[in-house]
Parts: sequence; structure tokens; C-alpha cells
Amino acid sequence: MRYEDIAESNARAIYLALTGYGTERPERDRSGFDYAEFWAKSGIMGSLVRPEVRQRSSGRVRATRQLPWR
Repeated sequence: MRYEDIAESNARAIYLALTGYGTERPERDRSGFDYAEFWAKSGIMGSLVRPEVRQRSSGRVRATRQLPWR
């Protein structure tokens, strides 16, 4: 919905438009944005966990993937 469409029916309406990726980036047409995606793309996500927790959890994932599924 554009501002012009809203202003026709209510001139006092407040219009706010947000973009998750800006107006000039390649992702500009993608919908939505959340901090988890931002952290993952920037590499910050890996630094938010204590190293000992990260090592234990990654080992668990590897062990799970090697189990035979029937």
C-alpha cells in the first residue's frame, strides 16, 4: 500500500515504510528481516556462544547426522 492510497481516505494518517535490506541492495525486494538473519550473514552469530558450548553442540549435531535412519 502506498502513501497516496492511504492519504486519499484519511489525510491525517501517519504512514511508515520499513525495509529490511534498504532500497539499493540486491536483497531490496525480499520481504522481512530479523536479527537472526543479520547475525548469521554478518558472522556475529558464531561469536555469541561460549566456545565450550559451541563445541559440544556441534559434536552432537555431527553424531546425530551419522546415525542410520530407517
